[in-house]
Amino acid sequence: MLSVLILIATVLLSSCCEGHKILVYSPKLLYGHVSFMGHVADVLVEAGHNVVTPFLKDFTLRLPSSPEATNFETALPGLKFLLSLVDRCERFSYASDEICPFFRLKKDIQSNGPYQNSKELQTRNWGALLGDVELIRRLREEKFDLGISEAFSFCGFGIFEKIGLQKYLSAFSSEFIETLTEPYGISYNPSHVPGEDLTLLSRSSDIMSFIERVENFVIFGITYVLTRFIAAPHALQPFEEHIRRPFTTVESIEILAKCPSIFINLNILLEYPREVNPKIVFVGGLTASRPSPLSEDFKRLMDESTGGVVLVSFGTVVLSSRMPPEVKSAFVSTFRHFPEITFVWKYEVDDEVASDLPNVVKRKWVPQGDLLGHKNMVAFVSHCGTNGLGESVNAAVPMVCIPVFFDQMHSAKKLEKQHTAFIIHKHNLTAQSLQWAFRTILYDKSYSVSARRISAMVRDAVIPIEEQISRRARIAIKMEEVEMVNPGSGRLNYLKFFFIDVISIPLILIIFLS
Repeated sequence: MLSVLILIATVLLSSCCEGHKILVYSPKLLYGHVSFMGHVADVLVEAGHNVVTPFLKDFTLRLPSSPEATNFETALPGLKFLLSLVDRCERFSYASDEICPFFRLKKDIQSNGPYQNSKELQTRNWGALLGDVELIRRLREEKFDLGISEAFSFCGFGIFEKIGLQKYLSAFSSEFIETLTEPYGISYNPSHVPGEDLTLLSRSSDIMSFIERVENFVIFGITYVLTRFIAAPHALQPFEEHIRRPFTTVESIEILAKCPSIFINLNILLEYPREVNPKIVFVGGLTASRPSPLSEDFKRLMDESTGGVVLVSFGTVVLSSRMPPEVKSAFVSTFRHFPEITFVWKYEVDDEVASDLPNVVKRKWVPQGDLLGHKNMVAFVSHCGTNGLGESVNAAVPMVCIPVFFDQMHSAKKLEKQHTAFIIHKHNLTAQSLQWAFRTILYDKSYSVSARRISAMVRDAVIPIEEQISRRARIAIKMEEVEMVNPGSGRLNYLKFFFIDVISIPLILIIFLS
């Protein structure tokens, strides 16, 4: 109740001030990104601002970026094809012989006529957006006071540049992406900060053995080189065509460095201890709203399941119905092994899988956050996406995490460190590993105790998330000089940051004199 009163007071106070025009850009591909940026837009609308979000005609997700904001339509010629690639990724992302499903993307793109490679696809999509004369004209005429874009999609900042918008913020709809934090002055040391590992080969937390530190250093180095010297130059080709030539990677870093605030979709208590600066605003839990009343059938199901309920859901990209047969069999065998537990399984098609088990309820769609908030929910089996992580923490439900790709292993390790999750590597997804994980989560009460403790700490955040977003937006609009929040470490290269230049001088002298 207190948080509601604080939010109402914030909105009332904000409405007394002059509302500003804000452009919020998010590439509408995955549900989590859309949901997070949509909530950011909603918060700003509720604070009295006039918010506009450009969106794509061909986009197929049910959720608009913001039901409250004004939406401008545009279309990208390659979007349907890109969605078809994601559709194909769903089919093999569980496969045990795949290091990372998205390694196949380049091969898939090269085999499709006009889309010869990933560079061509990105050039077409971003180029179409930046070259949409009518859209750019409409956005320029709005005379926005502030722009907000996802950090990983530089196209949003290209739009800001194109329409002459000089003040903007950045946002990570997931957790930190280490290869993208350099412009924001966030120092990264692979000796104690695990980097994102798209291959899911790394299982490191922030406490690493010598081998794990070597592995973390190598993985970060490879990822950094691929991002900085291969992916980034390819991504910037549309900017050279539609903004100015040359448009270098260094210039893109300088543009991002002008952001006075960066919103991170993670609670600070769940982030590894690391060096941050005043630009960083942790707003994890923004999409984890208070549970709504369940429909009659779900309410009856949850109330009658006195032995406990386990929710099995892998989000909107990785579909349970497309699991390999051996993985489905492992889940069915595990469900049969725990007859006292009711399993609610988000399963997208009607078939005979688990049809003989009275304790398994398959649904094509589930109200995930609302189910997690029920008192009889005892565990959550998921890929550990950012939104699912936030909802489980908010509801104090321990997790069995089966990371599939991107930053999911990174997120799962953070929960494992807090003793609120048990991780199964997708390459070791068997009936035996599932049964061991379920037995641990369900009957080792220390996991549920830790989940309740972490949930209570997260809910006791000093400043409400909505207030942080609204305040940071107002500060950015008023700020004339970003240097006041820019850390000096952002100007250091690796030689200077690690004192290699300083140490090399006496070493050279010693070698020379000897």
